Formats: sequence, structure tokens, C-alpha cells
Amino acid sequence: MSRRDEIPIIWLHGFMGAASDLSPFASDLEDSHRCILVELPAHGSSASVPALSIENAADSVAHQILSADASNAVVVGYSLGGRVALSLANRHPELVRALILESASPGIVGTEARRKRRRHDARVASQLAGVTEQAGMRRFVASWYRQPVFASLRSRPELMRRLVSVRATPQAVAAVRSLAAALEAFSPGRMHALWEALPRIVSPERPTLFIAGEQDGKYQAIGRRMAAAAPGLQFCSLKGAGHIGHFERPQAYATAIQQFLDILSK
Repeated sequence: MSRRDEIPIIWLHGFMGAASDLSPFASDLEDSHRCILVELPAHGSSASVPALSIENAADSVAHQILSADASNAVVVGYSLGGRVALSLANRHPELVRALILESASPGIVGTEARRKRRRHDARVASQLAGVTEQAGMRRFVASWYRQPVFASLRSRPELMRRLVSVRATPQAVAAVRSLAAALEAFSPGRMHALWEALPRIVSPERPTLFIAGEQDGKYQAIGRRMAAAAPGLQFCSLKGAGHIGHFERPQAYATAIQQFLDILSK
């Protein structure tokens, strides 16, 4: 069996994203791995697929892995995609060989904290659902990337302009109601928190790479907390990057993934 057949790689994008966000990295690895780019419910070519929950999205990815005969996969996930990847490894561990998580959380613990996040996401979803034209979508996307977690973009106006241009397309305007529903359904406040399950999900038998930008304080802390809870997790800090490391420092992101895969293949 060839190496290409042995370790497929599944790529999961973030909220408002699409498979094209991660396709350059998949293309770089196509000579040595079988890469499968997935579009999550309510996004891209899956815009008509209802967003029900993180767990439901994980089951959908599991179905696609089985349909593609791609078990024993490395699953790469950014933000929302990373939370789906964690849920996938929890619910369908037999399908996952390893995880590569970028800026992703195992969920929120605590009744009040979860309720607060659900309320926040419901308010933002309501704003998104009210968008009716491209200029409104541009305003919403710009506001989205002004959230504290994206603070590193404030000093990179060209990157911000590129992000707004990529996200505020006519296709996105047509899908605002699906995206708004996804924002609520996929809220971290609704996800089943997986902190207690981490030692089982992440282990020496199922190693995990966690990538966080050095300027993303929130996910630096989450990643280090996860590493302390799960001995199979390797933490990687991307120099000069914030919450969207693959977009802000693509070469460093690609190098971190390649190094992890090289170790995994030995």
C-alpha cells in the first residue's frame, strides 16, 4: 500500500469559509497524500445543507470519510473546523489517525458562560440574517473581523481588505440565512464540551498538533491548557501570526504541518 493510500488528509475550514481557504496547502501535499477538502454544512457547495449542531456536522464528515474510503485519516481543522474535528475524533475515533487543530477549542464549560455565548452568537446571527446586499455583507464581515480575537489584523489593513473581499461575495449574500443559522447552531455555547474527553481523544496513539498564532492570546492559552491535559498534543506557536495563522503566515503554517506529517509517517 502506498503512502498516499495510507494517510488521507481531511481539511475542514472555519466559519464563513470554504474549501478554497485550505486548498493551497492541500495542493502542496497531493504528491504524498490523498487530500479531501470538505465544505461544512451551510457553507460553499454545502450551503443548502442545514447546520444542526457541531456533533451533526462531525457525523456528516464521518459519512464523507467512509464514502471516500479514507479511514485512518489526518484531520486538519481551523476554528469551527477544528471543533468539528475534535467532535469527529470523539464520536468516530476509528476514522481518525491524527489531528491538526488551528485556533480551535474543545468547548465552553460552565452554564452561565455557555448561556452568555449562545446569547452573543444569537445577536450576531440576527444581524447577519438581515443582510440583503453586498455592501451590507461587507460591513458585517468587516465588523466580524474587528472582534478582539482578530486583533492582529488591525496592523495589517491589506490582509483585512483581502479577507473582506473573499468573504463578502454575492454568493455569501445569497447564503446569509444559512450562515446565520450556522452561527447559532455551531455556537461554542451549544457544543458538547470535550475537555474531560481530551485524554481519550488525544493520545500518543492519536497524536495532535495544535497551532496558534503567537499574537492570539486566547488560543495560546487554550492550546497550552490542552497540552497539559492531553500528553499526545504538540503545541506550535506561529511567529508573527494571530487567529488566522494559515492566512497571516501561510509558509510557517505549511512548514508546521509538513514537519508533523513527517514525524507521523516514520
